[in-house]
Amino acid sequence: MAHNEEGDVEFHERSAARRGEDREHVPTFFTLAFLLFAVPPLFTLLGDAGELAAVVLGAAFLISIVPHIAPTGRALRDFLTRPEPSNDVHIGNVTSSTFAIGRSSAAHSRHSADGPTQPS
Repeated sequence: MAHNEEGDVEFHERSAARRGEDREHVPTFFTLAFLLFAVPPLFTLLGDAGELAAVVLGAAFLISIVPHIAPTGRALRDFLTRPEPSNDVHIGNVTSSTFAIGRSSAAHSRHSADGPTQPS
């Protein structure tokens, strides 16, 4: 519901809130993934008991990563598919002039019938 007659409630687009929540999962996901690949192999050096501990730790890290997979995937998708920001700034009136700042800049002016060129 996007309408509130009393006006005492602020509405925010849910997709923007979800993107913020998704970004909070990214550091945790990568930390747990690093630990999953770094810690269990160290325990395997301790023999049979170390191998058992490595399996238990690996399973624990995998289980703890699961809730972070989907939000991290969405955050990475949003990051990789975001549109390129526009560097163009247009200032002016369509009938008089256009001034552009960006990769290529241009200034246009119009000629007046009464006199010299009117810079914009």
